[in-house]
Amino acid sequence: MDSEELSRWIAYDKVDLLPDPWLVAGTICTVIASAFAKKGSKLEPEDFIPRPRPVRVLSGEAGRAFFKGVTAAQEARVKCGKG
Repeated sequence: MDSEELSRWIAYDKVDLLPDPWLVAGTICTVIASAFAKKGSKLEPEDFIPRPRPVRVLSGEAGRAFFKGVTAAQEARVKCGKG
């Protein structure tokens, strides 16, 4: 795609917004899942859209403990010949 075509797509997006791909995929998944769901199930496209995971901030001590565990697991894999 050259610069001119990209500029046209950007201008088109400002005039007539492109559909949200997550919402389109969620709608398709809702239709398919509804065909196999029990009667009365309330499925919405938002049920199939991934949500961002909450950020976990580890304190200094918890972070050190986490990385000690990762190191121990890697050392165990090396000893078993799986690493």
